[in-house]
Amino acid sequence: MERVYGHRKGIASNLFGVGANNIARSYFADSLTPDQVLRQNTLFGFYALGLSKSVESKWAAQLKVGTSVRPAQYKRIYVPEAGALGLRWCSICACSDQLKLGFAAWRVIHQLPFIRSCSVHGVPLSVCCEDCKRPLDTGNQFRLPGESCTACGSARFTDLPATANKGYLSLISQCEDAFYTRSEKFRPNAWAELVKKFRASFDSPRTALEVLSDRIGTKWGVQSPDGVSEILLFPLDKYYVQSSLSGHTSSSSLVAQLIVLDAMYMGMPDGST
Repeated sequence: MERVYGHRKGIASNLFGVGANNIARSYFADSLTPDQVLRQNTLFGFYALGLSKSVESKWAAQLKVGTSVRPAQYKRIYVPEAGALGLRWCSICACSDQLKLGFAAWRVIHQLPFIRSCSVHGVPLSVCCEDCKRPLDTGNQFRLPGESCTACGSARFTDLPATANKGYLSLISQCEDAFYTRSEKFRPNAWAELVKKFRASFDSPRTALEVLSDRIGTKWGVQSPDGVSEILLFPLDKYYVQSSLSGHTSSSSLVAQLIVLDAMYMGMPDGST
């Protein structure tokens, strides 16, 4: 079940006041450890990838007992076309789950605020009732993907706006891969070495930055890296490319690292820098 967001009853991604220890015991009957609950069944498993192991360990310890003041989730971005905010699901994933498991489950990776389509099936994610615009579940109602709306009984749902942007499709695929493979390349020390090797290929840090910015512009079809935020509907730091290229992961989010990494690998037939 590591590929789903919770199980039959679902699990809120913000563990404050609850704690992964209680979740493991109450929802999984201790069949999963608190660490497995955090890393496999909440967004902590994604966000922690870019942290040092010491910071990750401290944050995990807080989440296990429900005392963390930093929730394991990004703030969701409101999308007017999709109505109210809520958990998102892929209709094809839900049908597949129904056939295999007898019920549908939430995917953790679908809950990232900038992900609007399924990287596996390529279809837009459903988010709320088409008739009354209420979310099927906000993380606390214990509803399952595709169940009828509790407010009006409708079984029709509104999808998030789709995009065929190459940069975006590459990003959501990378997000899923990073989450499930638990890649260590985004850790501070490993990332610093990675960008150091990339910078060494150019005559100056400025040239490296210009090449990287041009590659991002080409991949995403934007005039400058700033335009990526508009496509994501998610705010990136204005200097995210510079920050990521400097090797300081504390000043750039994991999504920024993924965007930069993709650009670093562009044109490399052997898949390395």
